[in-house]
Amino acid sequence: MSIALECFLPCCICLITDKARLMQKRYLLGFSILLSLSSIAQIPEDVLKYSWQPTNGTARVNAVGGAMGSLGGDISALFVNPAGIGFFKTGEVVLSPGYYFLKNKSDYRGTKASDDGSNFNLGASGVVGGWRGSGRWTNKAMGFAVTRTANFSNRVYYTGKNDYSSYAEQYAAQAAASGLSLDEILSNNNVSLGTRMAVYTYLIDTATLGGNVNPDVVALPTYDQLKNGGAFLVDQANSIETSGGITEIAIGYAANMDDKLYIGGSLGIPIVSYEKKSLLRETDATGINDNYFDFSEMSEKLTTKGVGLNLKLGVIVKPADLVRLGFTVHTPTWYSLEDKYQATMTVNTENYRTTPGTVTVSSEIFTNDQTPKYSYDLTGASLSASGDLGYVYGKVIVITNDAGVANGNYLRIWRKQSSTWQIVLDVVNMPR
Repeated sequence: MSIALECFLPCCICLITDKARLMQKRYLLGFSILLSLSSIAQIPEDVLKYSWQPTNGTARVNAVGGAMGSLGGDISALFVNPAGIGFFKTGEVVLSPGYYFLKNKSDYRGTKASDDGSNFNLGASGVVGGWRGSGRWTNKAMGFAVTRTANFSNRVYYTGKNDYSSYAEQYAAQAAASGLSLDEILSNNNVSLGTRMAVYTYLIDTATLGGNVNPDVVALPTYDQLKNGGAFLVDQANSIETSGGITEIAIGYAANMDDKLYIGGSLGIPIVSYEKKSLLRETDATGINDNYFDFSEMSEKLTTKGVGLNLKLGVIVKPADLVRLGFTVHTPTWYSLEDKYQATMTVNTENYRTTPGTVTVSSEIFTNDQTPKYSYDLTGASLSASGDLGYVYGKVIVITNDAGVANGNYLRIWRKQSSTWQIVLDVVNMPR
């Protein structure tokens, strides 16, 4: 048995109580650039989050860009083409620790900001053992491995001055479009928690503008500008931190016939753990102390926990020493997930309210003082099939003016991408 310790250091850099209300509704067109999560729903972001999985295997697999469909001989094959573990004829323990460096830069309305961080990551690690077969079955192998198929760790921060819009306008727009009075909104579960919190804290209210008969729903940061023609300028800052990932456990079996045909299968159990924390703050930057707005702050926390199940089947054919053909079929991953969401809003509207000062409200006041849970299953995926072709090695002759003729070896790997074969690795080794 051998023990392999493999390390890799990928680096990622990315650029991007007062309830007395008597109001009616009318839509005030507003534009909001800062959006916060105020209700739970499955959105395209969820699809990307759970299905886009970058290469994260052993050091060898990362070096070839994940082209393991036909190579084999690596524990990462359990997650790509399980027939690949049929190349093992002895036992091996593999550990693939990694470390990620992250730096995000932002430019929001002319203000530049940045945030950075780093975190530990685990590539394909586990144990695989091979033993002699019988008859034409040269050997058989079984493996158990774990890997981080998705890493959600990230930190984003942006800030800047805005003289155009307030993030509270999204709540005013939804309140106006709901067809409900603000009193009714407080107890209506069809309205987002963010809008209900904005009503509760007086972040949004109604105002009679111009010659309108009916009042409009307005955001308090824009109240003085819309009502009295005053100045509007706010400092906005948003900090978003995500953590967790998808850790997949796989167990697989493969057999090798005459060192020409390798077949295998693996069962995968992905475990999902995701947490998102955000803090969005908006502060009056006009310098005016009686325009009915000092600051507002929205703090949110979303967690997702769950488990899934998938199956992978694969075949590798080696018709000649220089050629390997790999074919795999992956079933969809069936997930069962549960979301928990909690938010806190703090608002100071100066002397607008009867009782001036700061008001803080938790989303749990609208959910019977409990953190709401949302359970759901991800469905609708289909089988995924792939085929790889790998050229293992070859001879190369290089003729130069100064050194004459030199003989060497090369390694070239092809992979089928978007219906075309492309070279993903081309290495030439020349003697010195």
